[in-house]
Amino acid sequence: MTSFMPLLTIALAEVPAEDAGLASGIVNVSMQLSAALGLAVLGSLSTDRTAALVAKGLSLSSSLTAGYQFAFAIAAGCVGVGLVVAQFILRSTDASVRIQPAAAVEECEELRLGAPAWESRDAA
Repeated sequence: MTSFMPLLTIALAEVPAEDAGLASGIVNVSMQLSAALGLAVLGSLSTDRTAALVAKGLSLSSSLTAGYQFAFAIAAGCVGVGLVVAQFILRSTDASVRIQPAAAVEECEELRLGAPAWESRDAA
């Protein structure tokens, strides 16, 4: 659950301000649906593995343990694939996409001092 905020920040990094509400809704719905679908798939795989092992004559407790281990191994594999994709495929080559620390600090200072950010941007 704690990973949703950084994911939301990454997903909305390049969205124009006028589309931020719509983009936020789409990202949140996508994350919730994919989490529910992933949990359902992993639960089904675990249940099927457990049922197959019980049918082979293993005890229920060892079958449940093996079913959960199977689902956790698949989940770990999905995380590994996601890390590879994020590391090598989703890299941005455009320097303008990178966050500029000086601009971020300046905007934070404007907000801290109480000056509305839109007024200072319009004046520039």
